[in-house]
Amino acid sequence: MAKTTPKLTDGIFELYDADLDKITQREDISTRIGWEFWQRFLKGKTTKSFRFIHTNAQGFKFSFTGVKQKHSNGWFWYGHKRVDKKLRKKYIGRAENLTVKKLVEVAEYLAQGRL
Repeated sequence: MAKTTPKLTDGIFELYDADLDKITQREDISTRIGWEFWQRFLKGKTTKSFRFIHTNAQGFKFSFTGVKQKHSNGWFWYGHKRVDKKLRKKYIGRAENLTVKKLVEVAEYLAQGRL
């Protein structure tokens, strides 16, 4: 089954299956059920990355790829974005820290120099 990178766009998390050519799961992570689904996804053994996209009030889009990395004391998430042919990274934290507010801060930080 071909899958594309899961994405979180303006608080809505989507899993897309390319073979079926459809979204197989859509959750608003501001709800309790959506947040619990988001946390299960982030902590999943096969989960490696996701795409984050945010549109601010002025209509500017900010995005990055969230990447899970293992360290001696557990799994942590980092934001990755290529800016001017250089990879920029920003530590996000454990899955519990990946709120929309935190992810927007990371997206804006990684976009510095592009605004």
